[in-house]
Amino acid sequence: AWDSTLGGFQLDLRVAEVLADRFNEKWRKGKGKGKDVDVRRHPKAMAKIRAQAKKVKEVLSANTNIPVHVEGVHDDIDLSTQLSRMELEALSQDLFERALVPLESVLEQAGLTLDDVAAVEVIGGGVRVPKVQQVLRERLGQLELSMHLNGDEAMAQGAAFYAANISTRFKVRPIGVTDMLPFGVGARIEEAVPEEGKEGGGGFLGVLGLKKKSTKDETDEEEGAEKWQRRATIFSPGHKLKSNRTISFNTTKDVALNLTYESSPLFPPGAQATIGLFDIRGVSELAKEHGSKSIYPPKVFLTFELDASGMVHLVKAEARLVEDTPATEGAAATAAEAAAIAAEINAETEKTEASSEDGEGEEDEGKGGKESVKEDEGAAAASTAEGDKNVTDSNSTSTDTTAAAPKAAPAPVVPKPTGKEGKREGGR
Repeated sequence: AWDSTLGGFQLDLRVAEVLADRFNEKWRKGKGKGKDVDVRRHPKAMAKIRAQAKKVKEVLSANTNIPVHVEGVHDDIDLSTQLSRMELEALSQDLFERALVPLESVLEQAGLTLDDVAAVEVIGGGVRVPKVQQVLRERLGQLELSMHLNGDEAMAQGAAFYAANISTRFKVRPIGVTDMLPFGVGARIEEAVPEEGKEGGGGFLGVLGLKKKSTKDETDEEEGAEKWQRRATIFSPGHKLKSNRTISFNTTKDVALNLTYESSPLFPPGAQATIGLFDIRGVSELAKEHGSKSIYPPKVFLTFELDASGMVHLVKAEARLVEDTPATEGAAATAAEAAAIAAEINAETEKTEASSEDGEGEEDEGKGGKESVKEDEGAAAASTAEGDKNVTDSNSTSTDTTAAAPKAAPAPVVPKPTGKEGKREGGR
């Protein structure tokens, strides 16, 4: 967390404004009497005043008062005045209050309170101002405000050590630095214009030459149709550097990707939010050539990399199509075949029970009855074998689940002796 508009330079400008007002007052009483004069209109004179203002701020950090004297500011007029620390603090009260905002913000982002903090080290030239230290101590309470490092050199020295750590040409002791992404990165994905429609146009697709110039009728038709579009956050604020992230979605069309920084109050005003524009082709061709092999549309995978410098890159774009298995394709047919086989077995079972009753009634009729029973048994054996063969053939194209259905038959099939095989058995 930080405030890019707050620092020691803002204190310099406040002092420079006071000195400019006092010089204008002296100028208007002398050579500029009756004229509309303002030293702020003269850059050379203001450069002298600002240089002196910086010295005044530094001296007031150690003293309570300072005499100010600048020779030949403008129009051969010198500036002589005095400025106290109390005056500087009164002029910059709003700046000192803003100094606490980054502190509160960083605690909120980390999910911590001051009770979870063991030590505080402050760096930077601006912290030498006594009022800044006072404001921080009042907020930190019992925590000590440490200033063991050189405030002007600490950040540059730390950056040099970190650069040596990530370099492959230096061997230094590892430094525990966790670098994070300050701004969130998001992606906007929408349908790309076909290759034959590339003629330029508006929007980020026009930058890629993907959006054709449409007529009024085409524009009305597009407005009436629902536009396919997806949005996703790739890396959230505070995400660690040197990491990858993959997103996926289903579509049958080629897509165009707009990779941008997400809106943030810390984002520099006027900076370009767009990171990159990408044209992803081949999805529609895959769906056209192999779409009949699957009931699902192709799934597109986009892999992004957040490198050590905090830059985001699209490193891989891949489309996958999962083909349907034979079990999936014939699921409905298999269920129907299983039901038909079960019904056939039940019907044949009823015939078997009726045939068994008829055979028992003929046992008392003598030899002719016994031969008839033998014929029934021979025909039953032949018919059972033939029935098993038919069941096996009908299930040869089914799944394993369906093929197990005949095993659940409650009884073998024993029809009456009407075939040739039954007659041969009876003759023997």
